[in-house]
Amino acid sequence: MMKWIGRFVIRFPKTVIALVIAITLFFGYFIPQVKFNNDARDFIPPGDPERQYNEECRKFSATMMSLYWICTENIYTPQKLAKVANSPHLKDIDGVDDVTSLSTTKNIEGTSGGMDVYPFVDEDAPPETAEEAQKVQEQVQKWEILVNNLVSADGKATSIVVKLNRMPA
Repeated sequence: MMKWIGRFVIRFPKTVIALVIAITLFFGYFIPQVKFNNDARDFIPPGDPERQYNEECRKFSATMMSLYWICTENIYTPQKLAKVANSPHLKDIDGVDDVTSLSTTKNIEGTSGGMDVYPFVDEDAPPETAEEAQKVQEQVQKWEILVNNLVSADGKATSIVVKLNRMPA
């Protein structure tokens, strides 16, 4: 097959060039119609409960979610992480459905026997020393999705996202 193609190219170079140009023009004609979709919601199935909840929130604006930041020179200190450790208690407030923070987000580490899953900041045992706080920072930095979403890249801020119950109609 390759010999036949090689002979064809050698015998009819102008035809091959014209064919390549025609194919290029054909596909080039459709370039203006190409659309890029980088909306993350479109990659989540329509029936997914979290997507449906998110769409409900969008209907009622931001009143169903609140975002809080702890901003300081360094959030990776025992004192600042102790404040983050208290964030799960926000669920006890009437009208709060869920809380997302370093204290509710789970870290997953592979071990020789399988894996360990635990919160980055344990609400029952927050870091008490600078070394323990440093370990939290190292663990968070391993998760690119957390950096600049839940924690600033420079370690000066962290967010606490409070998801509120749907308001009655």
